[in-house]
Order: sequence, then C-alpha cells, then structure tokens
Amino acid sequence: MVPVVVPTTPAGVVTTTPVSPVVVPTAPVTTPPTSAPPTTYVLAVSNIDPVGGAAGHGQATFNVNGTSYPNVALTHKFATYFQFYAVDNTQCVSVLFGDASHQVCEGNPIQVSAGS
Repeated sequence: MVPVVVPTTPAGVVTTTPVSPVVVPTAPVTTPPTSAPPTTYVLAVSNIDPVGGAAGHGQATFNVNGTSYPNVALTHKFATYFQFYAVDNTQCVSVLFGDASHQVCEGNPIQVSAGS
C-alpha cells in the first residue's frame, strides 16, 4: 500500500490514508501452436532404375504423403527423414526412416511411423 497525504484541517494538520495500488488486468500472452511434422508417413516408390543416378548406382522416384521426390540417387536423403540406401531388385528398394530400415516395392505403398 502506498500512503497518500491528505490535508484534513485548515491549520495544516495532515493525516495519511493508505491507498491500495490499482492493478490493471492484462490478457495472458499466448503463442500460437507450431505445426508439428506428421508422425506417420505413406511412402511409395516408382521408376526404379538400378543403374541410373549418380555414378550409375541406382535411382528411384519416391512419394511421401503426396509429395513427389523424382530421381533420388542411391545414398541420398529425401523428404527430411528418409534416405535411399539400397536397390533390392527391379521392383523394390530399401530406405532408412530415422534408424529403421524399410523395404518398399512398386505398386505397394507402405506406412511408416516414428519408432517403427
């Protein structure tokens, strides 16, 4: 409390009256949520070329959740969390999702999740 001096008599006698400070409420500050990346992905492969791409080691076109990544060369990363690391045959390839290995074949999309 802050004391306030208030004159009470013409003779100059003063008294103090305590006054509470005024508190103005404010709206809480909120931060809009950030968009987290999905935790589940649908991965498809097409156009597997076992001898195409960088140095003739293979390439393929990948589709992750509807986004196409054409002509990804063997050992290259795509879609932030994936790495193309092996051509298994003319129909299937192997990719890493984080530390987990997954085989995906043409015409057979797979679903991968964090921790799978």
